[in-house]
Amino acid sequence: MSETPLKPRQIDVLKLLADGKSAREAAEILGISRHTANSYIAKAFDITGTHNTNGLLGIAFRKGWIT
Repeated sequence: MSETPLKPRQIDVLKLLADGKSAREAAEILGISRHTANSYIAKAFDITGTHNTNGLLGIAFRKGWIT
């Protein structure tokens, strides 16, 4: 995995989104609130300059942050 500006927990949420889980499902799996999961996603949008999940996951895959 290449170096990422995202925090490990943000990566955890992105991996679950890439596996087809919703933010709510990711929150349940990780034992965090849905609000926290959505905050991680929103921060990842800000960091990557993307505005939707597909764009965010595309960048994460291309940069090797998730596989």
